[in-house]
Amino acid sequence: MSTLHAPQYDTRNLPYKVAVLCYLFDAQDRLLMLHRRKPPNIDMYSPVGGKIEISRGESPHECAVREVHEETGLQLRDDEMRLMGMVSERAYQGEMHWLIFLFECTRPIRAEEVPVREFDEGRLEWIP
Repeated sequence: MSTLHAPQYDTRNLPYKVAVLCYLFDAQDRLLMLHRRKPPNIDMYSPVGGKIEISRGESPHECAVREVHEETGLQLRDDEMRLMGMVSERAYQGEMHWLIFLFECTRPIRAEEVPVREFDEGRLEWIP
């Protein structure tokens, strides 16, 4: 990764948090969702994803591949994740603005490819 030796920057005062959400489907068109056990959105479902490490220059695409691996154990190739949209949320929960990049896996995922089912943030479930 080319950003390993890049300088780190303090991003605490930026007006936006920047994140990715990753949509992974199986052959039956079920979506892999995280049943959240931590805020925000406790006890709700969300796609896997997380914050981009912008302080070290991580790209949204790099973040999508990293977050899928961290949360599911699935190691996707770069060309298996495609940017499909972006969401901008102003003053989410009255606190912070968000820019969220939406990614979709370009191939169906088999359930047995996802070794991680439960971790500190919640439980992964296939949702019709």
